[in-house]
Amino acid sequence: MEVRQTARAFLLNTEGKILLMKIEDNTVRDLDAKKQKPPFWVTIGGRIEEGESPSSAVIREVQEETGFKKNHFEVLKKVGYGECVLNWKNVPTKMEEHFFLVKVIKESQEITANQLEDEERSVFRGHKWWSIQELESSNEVFIPIQLIALVKEFNIGKIPETPLEIDLTTPATLM
Repeated sequence: MEVRQTARAFLLNTEGKILLMKIEDNTVRDLDAKKQKPPFWVTIGGRIEEGESPSSAVIREVQEETGFKKNHFEVLKKVGYGECVLNWKNVPTKMEEHFFLVKVIKESQEITANQLEDEERSVFRGHKWWSIQELESSNEVFIPIQLIALVKEFNIGKIPETPLEIDLTTPATLM
């Protein structure tokens, strides 16, 4: 089975909003799903390149997927890890995802998708800063499942001592 390691960012601004990317990818589905995943919102992040550490990868991914300069954000710590198996590009793939808490330290930068690779650009549907209230009242799909609860915890300073287990399964209502 293929393995795809990723580094992802719970990227929060000074207002406690989280930056998410909307993805629509017809080639990704759960192994036992009869249909493809609907469009979903996911944390900033992506594949860890060969020879790269998860913490280095999350810095590169934030820069590539947002256009933020390295001195405009700070990686605080690794807060979670999760695994799941998907049909990724029609190949059964074990996803191993490392999650980091990342804070914006300069608010004025514009978010861009100019540095996305062609494959990423083809599934990218947009960025959005989400408040807790917007997340809670939305009918959109958010991955990971416990995204809202985690953002609430991070916003009140509850940061785990050791990385949490992150549930990467697709919500049952979508399968």
